[in-house]
Amino acid sequence: MGILYLLKNMPPAVKNLFLINILFFVGTLAFKNAFSLDLMSMLSMKYFGSIEFNPIQVFTHMFMHGGFSHILFNMFGLIMFGSTLEKFVGTKKFLLLYLAAGLGSAFLEQAYWAYSVYEEFGLIIPEKSIQREVIRMSVEENYHTNLSVRMMSQMLGASGAIYGLLAAFGMFFPNSELMFLFIPFPIKAKYFIPGILLLDLFLGLSRYSWDNIAHFAHIGGALTGVLIVWIWKKDRSSFY
Repeated sequence: MGILYLLKNMPPAVKNLFLINILFFVGTLAFKNAFSLDLMSMLSMKYFGSIEFNPIQVFTHMFMHGGFSHILFNMFGLIMFGSTLEKFVGTKKFLLLYLAAGLGSAFLEQAYWAYSVYEEFGLIIPEKSIQREVIRMSVEENYHTNLSVRMMSQMLGASGAIYGLLAAFGMFFPNSELMFLFIPFPIKAKYFIPGILLLDLFLGLSRYSWDNIAHFAHIGGALTGVLIVWIWKKDRSSFY
Protein backbone atom coordinates (compact mmCIF):
# COMPACT_ATOMS: atom_id res chain seq x y z
CA MET A 1 0.00 0.00 0.00
CA GLY A 2 2.81 2.42 0.91
CA ILE A 3 4.76 1.96 -2.33
CA LEU A 4 1.57 2.34 -4.43
CA TYR A 5 0.72 5.58 -2.65
CA LEU A 6 4.29 6.80 -3.19
CA LEU A 7 4.18 6.00 -6.91
CA LYS A 8 0.77 7.61 -7.32
CA ASN A 9 2.05 10.91 -5.98
CA MET A 10 5.28 11.03 -7.98
CA PRO A 11 5.40 13.26 -11.08
CA PRO A 12 5.82 11.23 -14.32
CA ALA A 13 9.57 11.55 -14.99
CA VAL A 14 10.52 10.86 -11.38
CA LYS A 15 8.17 7.87 -11.32
CA ASN A 16 9.59 6.38 -14.51
CA LEU A 17 13.20 6.97 -13.48
CA PHE A 18 12.46 5.37 -10.13
CA LEU A 19 10.93 2.30 -11.79
CA ILE A 20 13.75 2.01 -14.35
CA ASN A 21 16.37 2.06 -11.59
CA ILE A 22 14.47 -0.59 -9.63
CA LEU A 23 14.09 -2.69 -12.78
CA PHE A 24 17.82 -2.52 -13.52
CA PHE A 25 18.65 -3.40 -9.91
CA VAL A 26 16.31 -6.40 -9.74
CA GLY A 27 17.20 -7.50 -13.27
CA THR A 28 20.92 -7.46 -12.46
CA LEU A 29 20.37 -9.78 -9.51
CA ALA A 30 18.00 -12.04 -11.45
CA PHE A 31 20.29 -12.45 -14.48
CA LYS A 32 23.27 -13.19 -12.29
CA ASN A 33 21.43 -15.86 -10.31
CA ALA A 34 19.57 -17.42 -13.24
CA PHE A 35 22.11 -17.17 -16.07
CA SER A 36 25.41 -16.25 -14.33
CA LEU A 37 25.38 -13.12 -16.49
CA ASP A 38 27.18 -10.19 -14.87
CA LEU A 39 25.19 -7.19 -16.08
CA MET A 40 26.86 -5.01 -13.47
CA SER A 41 30.24 -5.49 -15.13
CA MET A 42 28.79 -5.08 -18.60
CA LEU A 43 26.72 -1.93 -17.95
CA SER A 44 28.81 -0.06 -15.35
CA MET A 45 31.17 2.52 -16.83
CA LYS A 46 34.80 1.56 -17.41
CA TYR A 47 37.68 3.88 -18.26
CA PHE A 48 37.40 4.88 -21.93
CA GLY A 49 40.97 3.71 -22.53
CA SER A 50 40.23 0.23 -21.20
CA ILE A 51 39.63 -2.78 -23.40
CA GLU A 52 36.48 -3.38 -21.34
CA PHE A 53 34.95 0.01 -22.20
CA ASN A 54 31.76 0.17 -24.24
CA PRO A 55 30.31 3.59 -25.17
CA ILE A 56 26.84 2.55 -24.01
CA GLN A 57 28.22 2.38 -20.46
CA VAL A 58 28.36 6.18 -20.37
CA PHE A 59 24.54 6.08 -20.31
CA THR A 60 23.73 2.78 -18.60
CA HIS A 61 26.01 3.32 -15.61
CA MET A 62 23.56 5.80 -14.08
CA PHE A 63 20.92 3.06 -13.74
CA MET A 64 23.19 0.48 -12.08
CA HIS A 65 23.66 0.15 -8.31
CA GLY A 66 26.02 -1.93 -6.20
CA GLY A 67 23.71 -2.81 -3.33
CA PHE A 68 20.48 -2.05 -1.50
CA SER A 69 21.82 0.89 0.50
CA HIS A 70 23.32 2.38 -2.68
CA ILE A 71 20.03 2.42 -4.57
CA LEU A 72 18.05 3.35 -1.44
CA PHE A 73 19.94 6.61 -0.87
CA ASN A 74 19.94 7.53 -4.55
CA MET A 75 16.22 6.91 -4.96
CA PHE A 76 15.57 8.88 -1.79
CA GLY A 77 17.43 11.81 -3.36
CA LEU A 78 15.55 11.38 -6.64
CA ILE A 79 12.17 11.52 -4.91
CA MET A 80 13.09 14.23 -2.40
CA PHE A 81 14.60 16.74 -4.83
CA GLY A 82 13.32 15.46 -8.16
CA SER A 83 9.62 15.68 -7.33
CA THR A 84 9.85 19.36 -6.40
CA LEU A 85 12.03 20.20 -9.40
CA GLU A 86 9.88 18.39 -11.95
CA LYS A 87 6.76 20.18 -10.74
CA PHE A 88 8.63 23.50 -10.92
CA VAL A 89 10.38 23.25 -14.32
CA GLY A 90 8.19 20.72 -16.09
CA THR A 91 8.76 17.11 -17.12
CA LYS A 92 10.78 17.70 -20.30
CA LYS A 93 13.21 20.15 -18.71
CA PHE A 94 13.55 17.95 -15.64
CA LEU A 95 14.40 14.89 -17.72
CA LEU A 96 16.97 16.90 -19.68
CA LEU A 97 18.51 18.07 -16.40
CA TYR A 98 18.69 14.56 -14.95
CA LEU A 99 20.20 12.85 -17.98
CA ALA A 100 22.59 15.71 -18.74
CA ALA A 101 23.85 15.68 -15.14
CA GLY A 102 24.42 11.92 -15.37
CA LEU A 103 26.43 12.36 -18.56
CA GLY A 104 28.30 15.35 -17.12
CA SER A 105 29.30 13.26 -14.12
CA ALA A 106 30.63 10.55 -16.44
CA PHE A 107 32.63 13.11 -18.45
CA LEU A 108 34.40 14.62 -15.44
CA GLU A 109 35.14 11.21 -13.89
CA GLN A 110 36.59 10.00 -17.20
CA ALA A 111 38.71 13.16 -17.39
CA TYR A 112 40.02 12.50 -13.88
CA TRP A 113 40.78 8.87 -14.75
CA ALA A 114 42.63 9.99 -17.90
CA TYR A 115 44.68 12.47 -15.88
CA SER A 116 45.60 9.86 -13.27
CA VAL A 117 46.63 7.34 -15.94
CA TYR A 118 48.73 9.93 -17.77
CA GLU A 119 50.29 11.13 -14.53
CA GLU A 120 51.48 7.62 -13.65
CA PHE A 121 52.26 6.13 -17.05
CA GLY A 122 52.82 9.03 -19.44
CA LEU A 123 50.00 8.00 -21.76
CA ILE A 124 46.21 8.02 -21.73
CA ILE A 125 45.41 4.77 -23.55
CA PRO A 126 47.83 1.91 -22.82
CA GLU A 127 48.33 -0.71 -25.52
CA LYS A 128 45.81 -3.56 -25.46
CA SER A 129 48.53 -6.17 -25.00
CA ILE A 130 49.79 -4.37 -21.89
CA GLN A 131 46.28 -4.08 -20.51
CA ARG A 132 45.61 -7.79 -21.03
CA GLU A 133 48.83 -8.71 -19.26
CA VAL A 134 48.29 -6.53 -16.20
CA ILE A 135 44.70 -7.73 -15.91
CA ARG A 136 45.83 -11.37 -16.22
CA MET A 137 48.43 -10.85 -13.49
CA SER A 138 45.84 -9.17 -11.30
CA VAL A 139 43.27 -11.97 -11.73
CA GLU A 140 45.50 -15.06 -11.87
CA GLU A 141 48.43 -14.05 -9.69
CA ASN A 142 46.71 -11.53 -7.41
CA TYR A 143 49.38 -9.00 -8.39
CA HIS A 144 47.77 -5.58 -8.51
CA THR A 145 49.20 -2.45 -10.07
CA ASN A 146 47.79 1.03 -10.41
CA LEU A 147 47.25 0.35 -14.10
CA SER A 148 45.32 -2.88 -13.49
CA VAL A 149 43.14 -1.13 -10.91
CA ARG A 150 42.29 1.63 -13.37
CA MET A 151 41.67 -0.76 -16.26
CA MET A 152 39.34 -2.91 -14.14
CA SER A 153 37.61 -0.24 -12.07
CA GLN A 154 34.06 0.79 -12.83
CA MET A 155 31.64 3.57 -11.99
CA LEU A 156 27.97 2.98 -11.36
CA GLY A 157 25.00 4.65 -9.76
CA ALA A 158 22.63 7.58 -10.16
CA SER A 159 24.63 9.77 -7.76
CA GLY A 160 25.97 12.08 -10.49
CA ALA A 161 22.48 12.76 -11.80
CA ILE A 162 21.18 13.23 -8.24
CA TYR A 163 23.92 15.78 -7.55
CA GLY A 164 22.74 17.65 -10.63
CA LEU A 165 19.25 17.76 -9.14
CA LEU A 166 20.65 18.81 -5.79
CA ALA A 167 22.60 21.69 -7.33
CA ALA A 168 19.57 22.79 -9.36
CA PHE A 169 17.41 22.64 -6.25
CA GLY A 170 19.88 24.85 -4.42
CA MET A 171 19.81 27.43 -7.22
CA PHE A 172 16.03 27.56 -7.41
CA PHE A 173 15.34 27.29 -3.67
CA PRO A 174 18.50 28.56 -1.92
CA ASN A 175 16.78 29.33 1.38
CA SER A 176 15.04 25.97 1.74
CA GLU A 177 16.09 24.28 4.95
CA LEU A 178 17.30 20.70 4.57
CA MET A 179 17.48 18.01 7.21
CA PHE A 180 19.93 15.12 6.81
CA LEU A 181 20.99 12.11 8.81
CA PHE A 182 23.66 12.74 11.45
CA ILE A 183 22.98 16.52 11.34
CA PRO A 184 20.64 17.47 14.21
CA PHE A 185 19.62 20.86 12.81
CA PRO A 186 18.36 22.20 9.45
CA ILE A 187 20.79 23.83 7.02
CA LYS A 188 19.82 26.14 4.17
CA ALA A 189 20.44 24.69 0.73
CA LYS A 190 22.72 27.59 -0.27
CA TYR A 191 25.13 26.60 2.50
CA PHE A 192 24.75 22.84 2.55
CA ILE A 193 25.20 22.12 -1.17
CA PRO A 194 28.50 24.06 -1.65
CA GLY A 195 29.71 22.43 1.56
CA ILE A 196 29.24 18.86 0.35
CA LEU A 197 30.79 19.74 -3.03
CA LEU A 198 33.88 21.10 -1.32
CA LEU A 199 34.03 17.90 0.72
CA ASP A 200 33.79 15.85 -2.50
CA LEU A 201 36.60 17.91 -4.02
CA PHE A 202 38.81 17.40 -0.96
CA LEU A 203 38.18 13.65 -0.83
CA GLY A 204 38.64 13.29 -4.59
CA LEU A 205 42.00 15.05 -4.56
CA SER A 206 43.14 13.22 -1.42
CA ARG A 207 42.81 9.77 -3.09
CA TYR A 208 42.23 7.85 0.12
CA SER A 209 42.66 4.11 -0.51
CA TRP A 210 39.58 3.27 1.56
CA ASP A 211 37.36 5.61 -0.42
CA ASN A 212 35.83 4.02 -3.53
CA ILE A 213 33.34 6.84 -4.16
CA ALA A 214 33.51 8.65 -7.52
CA HIS A 215 33.77 12.14 -6.05
CA PHE A 216 34.55 13.83 -9.35
CA ALA A 217 31.39 12.28 -10.79
CA HIS A 218 29.43 14.04 -8.05
CA ILE A 219 31.14 17.33 -8.89
CA GLY A 220 30.58 16.81 -12.63
CA GLY A 221 26.88 16.18 -12.11
CA ALA A 222 26.52 19.24 -9.87
CA LEU A 223 28.42 21.52 -12.28
CA THR A 224 26.20 20.33 -15.13
CA GLY A 225 23.11 21.10 -13.06
CA VAL A 226 24.43 24.58 -12.25
CA LEU A 227 25.22 25.27 -15.92
CA ILE A 228 21.80 24.17 -17.13
CA VAL A 229 19.92 26.21 -14.54
CA TRP A 230 22.14 29.23 -15.29
CA ILE A 231 21.20 28.94 -18.99
CA TRP A 232 17.52 28.59 -18.11
CA LYS A 233 17.57 31.63 -15.84
CA LYS A 234 19.47 33.66 -18.42
CA ASP A 235 16.89 32.84 -21.09
CA ARG A 236 13.83 33.63 -19.00
CA SER A 237 11.64 34.23 -22.04
CA SER A 238 11.68 30.54 -22.97
CA PHE A 239 11.85 29.20 -19.43
CA TYR A 240 8.66 30.70 -18.04
